[in-house]
Amino acid sequence: MKNNSPGKDPSRKSRNGSVRHPEWKPFLDSYRELSALTFPTDAEIEKGIDLLWTEALRTLPHDLAGGYTIIVPKEAVSYFTRAGLSFHEKRAISISELPPEEAAKLRRDQGIF
Repeated sequence: MKNNSPGKDPSRKSRNGSVRHPEWKPFLDSYRELSALTFPTDAEIEKGIDLLWTEALRTLPHDLAGGYTIIVPKEAVSYFTRAGLSFHEKRAISISELPPEEAAKLRRDQGIF
């Protein structure tokens, strides 16, 4: 049984005591809620990126958004918290949630994404 509720650790111990890591969906678009984790320093975001290479998060879909920010599924935030990393979490929004004029400005400034 998977536990992918926000704030919970989806990793589980198997019957033999080994840790089973979550089966992450392959794309960020597959998740209902995304979090933007913004780290205060180069050192902290580097630790966050290093965490993405651990066994539990190796297949986690994510995006580096610039400004020391990593976009991850909400279900993954607990891994960064338990690792003791310093970051600020905000709900990531999709372009479809922006007012049309703001979306158009972003497309002009940054291109289609």
